[in-house]
Amino acid sequence: MNSTHGLLKQQLKRYFKNAFPESASWQEFISAVNNAYLKSDDDREMLERILELSSQELLQANSEMRTVFEAIPDLFLRLDEEGTILEYKAGSMADFPIRPDKLSGKNIADIPFINITEKFHNALHRVQKTKKIVSIEYSLADKDQEQFFEARLLPLLKNQIIAIIRNITERKRAEEGLRRSEERYRSILDNMEEAYYEVDLKGNIVYFNSAAAKMIGYSFEELQNRNFREVMKNEDSDKTFEHFNRVYITGEFAKVFDWEFITKKGEKLVVEASVYLNKDSHGNPIGFKGIGRNITGRKQSEEALRQSEAKYRFLTEKTIDVIWTCDLEFNITFVSSSIEKVLGYTPEEFVKLKTSDAMTTESFARVLRLLSTELKTEELNADMKERTVKVDLEYYHKTGSIVYVENLMSAIRDDSGRLIGIHGVSRDITERKKAEEEKKKLENQLAQVQKMESIGTLAGGIAHDFNNILSIIIGYTELAVNDLSKPEKARVELKEVLKAGDRAKDLVSQILTFSRQSETKHSPLALATIIKESLKMLRSIIPSTIELKQNIIDSGLIMSDPTQINQIMLNLCTNAAHAMDRTGGVLEVGMERVHIDGTTETRGLDLADGSYLMISVRDTGHGMPPEVIARIFDPYFTTKDVGRGTGLGLAVVHGIVKSHGGAIICDSAVGKGTRFRVYLPEIESGKETLLSSDTGPFPTGTECILFVDDEPILSALAKRMMEDLGYVVHIRTSSIEALEFFRNSPGKFDLVITDMTMPGMTGDTLTQRIKEIRPDIPVILCTGYSEHITEERAKRIGIREFIMKPLIMKDMARIIRGVLDRRK
Repeated sequence: MNSTHGLLKQQLKRYFKNAFPESASWQEFISAVNNAYLKSDDDREMLERILELSSQELLQANSEMRTVFEAIPDLFLRLDEEGTILEYKAGSMADFPIRPDKLSGKNIADIPFINITEKFHNALHRVQKTKKIVSIEYSLADKDQEQFFEARLLPLLKNQIIAIIRNITERKRAEEGLRRSEERYRSILDNMEEAYYEVDLKGNIVYFNSAAAKMIGYSFEELQNRNFREVMKNEDSDKTFEHFNRVYITGEFAKVFDWEFITKKGEKLVVEASVYLNKDSHGNPIGFKGIGRNITGRKQSEEALRQSEAKYRFLTEKTIDVIWTCDLEFNITFVSSSIEKVLGYTPEEFVKLKTSDAMTTESFARVLRLLSTELKTEELNADMKERTVKVDLEYYHKTGSIVYVENLMSAIRDDSGRLIGIHGVSRDITERKKAEEEKKKLENQLAQVQKMESIGTLAGGIAHDFNNILSIIIGYTELAVNDLSKPEKARVELKEVLKAGDRAKDLVSQILTFSRQSETKHSPLALATIIKESLKMLRSIIPSTIELKQNIIDSGLIMSDPTQINQIMLNLCTNAAHAMDRTGGVLEVGMERVHIDGTTETRGLDLADGSYLMISVRDTGHGMPPEVIARIFDPYFTTKDVGRGTGLGLAVVHGIVKSHGGAIICDSAVGKGTRFRVYLPEIESGKETLLSSDTGPFPTGTECILFVDDEPILSALAKRMMEDLGYVVHIRTSSIEALEFFRNSPGKFDLVITDMTMPGMTGDTLTQRIKEIRPDIPVILCTGYSEHITEERAKRIGIREFIMKPLIMKDMARIIRGVLDRRK
């Protein structure tokens, strides 16, 4: 192009900014325009305007269309009549598992995620036939989950179709979640015991659940879109709308108030209700909702109570006992004025107290358990509606002191017999409780005094047994020393020393068990074993002129404590021996199983039917007349000479037997001897705890042990024993030195064994100090006897086990290995 019109040059420069396109098509276009300019100056201005406007509109339209397409995540496809993809557009392929360059030229049937099902295929043909837009939804399995798509098909010319495909999986899942949530919500509401309702801002009923329908007698369909006022009296509906109005204005829910409805049957219904403001998703008020509970029966009962209050108050104010009522949540609804004399509170003050604050924690827990039991009884025993329950509880006086109260309680019921509260009569029994505690304390002291008396009786025999044992130990040790050159002979003699040591250990254990002053703990006990052990101890104090016979069955368990059985046997047998100490005779001890069923010779006994173990102690002494037999169980009654007894023995035996739920009988006649029979309830053999016997080699180990005892010889002995078992042992004879030694290398030791009674620092204190340094270190307490450490306190401070003195190697091996293995 040799010559360009001036105006065309200006337009080209402005539009292309000197970057003129070189393509032939553009050159031809510019040449044509230039020729047009040259041919007609009249048309030049119009052509310039057309070019400028067309270019701007085209650029703007392209830009806007590109922005729209890029913002839309849908997949756009243009299909021919055969379904071949002519063009595509993908705003975002994140929701479509295929690359864009894989779409062009393919038939839509070959695209897996489009899923040409029969449904999709039919839709394509329907668009081609009707020339109308068709929308379908379909699903596709994608790995472990199902994907959902929506396709909109639009007709074009020449049977072409535009397909717009969108992934709607998240929407579908949200819709399904919403549907399930609504189902659960409706299910919860329809299964509630309380009534649930929803109304619009005008009070028209939108929804209520099945509990509400059952309560008022109308179905939801009968009252849907009808106003609340239609089932209420005018004055009551006005009060209701006052609540609605207050909630609407303040936005705060109205807690609990009473509504009165008229049921479908025309009956009055009192409902305890609450109101909340109902809002839409934008927070705008759309109505009200709330919960209601039928309290008609309670209201009727309260009215009946108010009507009888004058009579009731007259009665309650004239009695020294406290009369009260409460609901099933233990809210006191009435209490008589006598409460002030018992607990120091006025009735008005006490009614405001929480029951849990008015009594001790243990007593309140007992009340809760009692209520639970009574409610179960209520369900299972329809014939026990008028039962009365008695329970002793501990209350707090206004001053903070404890007051013991005996409560007699019975049910308060509505007209239908339903339990709605509790009526009680309470009496202050603090003085009686103190007297009972004092009595129990005196009884314990009495038992201990008698026990000490019995130990005094045993002292001579014990000394005799110990002398015999010491003679065996000393004698065989001397023989062994002399026979060191004859190992086999010395071995036999040392075994006799060990046997005698075991006898001494058992004797000390029996004395400590019998003399210990502590609360008895009953557990399954093999009665025959304890009786035989008692007779071994008694044999040494019974004169040789008295023959001791035994006829004891080997089976049978009772719930008892060994100390109490020993005390029974010691008293009965020593009494029998005293009756024969001048003339000699036979002391016969037996045990057999008897069954109490009201038809045997035990018919007169105050015993429940069942199986019992009967202990029999018979002597051939001088016997007793009837007037003595009648008083033998009285405290301080005795026929013995002064200095030979306090008269407490049989009284204590009688108390022990009665505490077991058993009985004791005495048969005697002057010149014909005496027989005592003790009946103790037998328990099932399945409750017996079997102890495994120690057989096989001693358990050993290689761990590091710190042993602490202030006796150097005993420490050396323990070290030798444990080293023979394979352990690495460090000993200290000072607890203070032992603590410092442990502090310097706490990770070195696997176990600490400490004596209890040591100067400077006792074993339990040492244990606490060691645990402060290393809490996980196991500790064994080695002791012979201590009043200052109990099993409970030992566990509390971290002591795992006890090794009882004297030290026995097999016991040490078993206990040490057991503690170390449990640690692992």
